[in-house]
Amino acid sequence: VRLVTDRRRGMDRLDRIHLTSADRMDWTECDAVKVCYQASIDLIPQGHPHLITRMCRVVDEEYPKRDDHRRDEMLRQQEKIRDLAAIVAFNDEVNAQRWRDRYGDKQQVLIVPTGCPEQLPEEGTNPFPQDKRIVLFMGSLTSHRFPGALNGLARRLRAASPDIEVHFLGKNSLQHYAGESEPLDPSLLTIHEPVDEEKTWDYVRNAHVGIGLAPSEHPFESELSKIY
Repeated sequence: VRLVTDRRRGMDRLDRIHLTSADRMDWTECDAVKVCYQASIDLIPQGHPHLITRMCRVVDEEYPKRDDHRRDEMLRQQEKIRDLAAIVAFNDEVNAQRWRDRYGDKQQVLIVPTGCPEQLPEEGTNPFPQDKRIVLFMGSLTSHRFPGALNGLARRLRAASPDIEVHFLGKNSLQHYAGESEPLDPSLLTIHEPVDEEKTWDYVRNAHVGIGLAPSEHPFESELSKIY
């Protein structure tokens, strides 16, 4: 197994697997190639006979609005996937059907929901205050709706009960999406930097309530398979 990237950022390994730069990769040496999400298709100029593409959401000429700034590029990448991929995998049936409606049935389509490890790590230390009830949002900020929603929720819960705390654990990825939003307010909620995957389970296990947020009113953007 090789991990190939165009963003090594000084790293040689990820999860103990060697990282290879895309511009040095000989794709003919591979029995099969899996690319993650639309943009990665551009790392393989000529494709591969056993190419699997992992998709997130299917973009069209109008939606999602948060992709307005890169819509033309994503549409081009989807057309390249249509032309080159043998298998296209999705988290959910909604996006799989959007793909079929737009590009037909040339590829084999798989539904591979996001899930959790077969075996969870051993329990570690509770990262939260023992005297508080914890409401946790864990994941990436991928919509400009999210910060305002989290700030508003934290404000309402604090007013309702002072022993409730809202925590955010994850990555701010809003620079990749069109739109503007207010920043997360550290006076209202506790912001944690990303941690190793094993440690995230200490946050999940010890939170009292988890938050799920939808990027928009459109179901194909919600990736509901990530809730488990």
